[in-house]
Amino acid sequence: MKLYYITRTFYPYQQGGGPLMRAAAVDKLRELGWDVVVVMPGYRQIKVHESDNLIQIPTLPILKITRLLQKVGLLEDYLDLWVRKSLKYLKNVVKKGDLVFATSGGELGTLKLAALLKSETGCTAVLNFRDPLEYALCHNLLIDNSYHVSREKSEKKYLSAADLLVTSSQHYKSNLIGKYPEFSQKVINNYFGFFSNLLEVQRINERDDSIIRICYMGTMTNAQKPEILIEAFVSLASNIKNKIELVFIGNHKNYREFDLYRNKDKIVFLDYMSSDELKGYIQKNIHIGFVSLVKDYYGACVPSKIYEYINFELPILAALPSGDGLDIVNDNKFGLACKHNNTSELQNNIEKMTDPVFLDLVRTKLKTNKAAWSMDTQIKTLNSSLSELIKQEPTL
Repeated sequence: MKLYYITRTFYPYQQGGGPLMRAAAVDKLRELGWDVVVVMPGYRQIKVHESDNLIQIPTLPILKITRLLQKVGLLEDYLDLWVRKSLKYLKNVVKKGDLVFATSGGELGTLKLAALLKSETGCTAVLNFRDPLEYALCHNLLIDNSYHVSREKSEKKYLSAADLLVTSSQHYKSNLIGKYPEFSQKVINNYFGFFSNLLEVQRINERDDSIIRICYMGTMTNAQKPEILIEAFVSLASNIKNKIELVFIGNHKNYREFDLYRNKDKIVFLDYMSSDELKGYIQKNIHIGFVSLVKDYYGACVPSKIYEYINFELPILAALPSGDGLDIVNDNKFGLACKHNNTSELQNNIEKMTDPVFLDLVRTKLKTNKAAWSMDTQIKTLNSSLSELIKQEPTL
């Protein structure tokens, strides 16, 4: 039996947290005994490329056009042309006894392909929502207010074909069950956790200057609006501000909202670093990790930064919508999280986290409990569900 892992992006063919997370998940599944074959678009291929348990099926570089066709309803998904080509190829490859596992970062196409393959071959189909399906309702909210045809009919059609639905937050699980109560018995949640090795964190603190450094690292867009940390910081009392330095690591040069704050005292902007450089820098310099999302819709998402901060044993300062991310921080006492639109509470939390005694208590809590949030631990839930689904344990 093979497990065909269908994904839109995958490391090292694409960069970023999503592709890295998917590559790590595949590695863990293989460690657990699954014979995994990755299926993905071949963005630079002109014909199907198959090697080393990888199948890349070419797609035309016209995604801007197909996204527009999706918006007006002429395509169910912007990946539909790739789905058609993939189905034609894979229906002669996938067998009835195989398992097709489709993971989505917001697109419908990967999920649609898995459902169609089940119809064609009789295989087992698992649909995995790493992020909510874009332009489908999530607790009656949409990702934005731009025009888009409803996706509820298409969503229900392909979800109904699945043998198992896997979400990455309880918030999104409850959304699916609320919309489709008939699917309730086949929906599970599985947090993906941090995918790097469990770190042995050593606080070097070479810069013994009594400054508390709060770091935001990763993608910077209007979904995160990391500048809300600066906005809260500049309104703090001088005696508090003097204890703090803000550090932003990532694509800051392309983020115009930071232009007002460049060359300001106590605000530092750094480019992306390699994983080893980042590990060394954080251990020497950083005391607190900041994470933000600024739409209620994103309550269905758990930012991967939360998991990485847990691994780094960094107390977490968060400004998030109601959902799993906020609850993970507060319920586990991994730091302080408030609603994304509550500036006064964010300011109060910044002030509380300048207390070294409080930070030490949080670090102890992180050190004691972080192994539970590794992908090694979290994927066991998924492994058990997949094994039960096929009614046999994979050979270890």
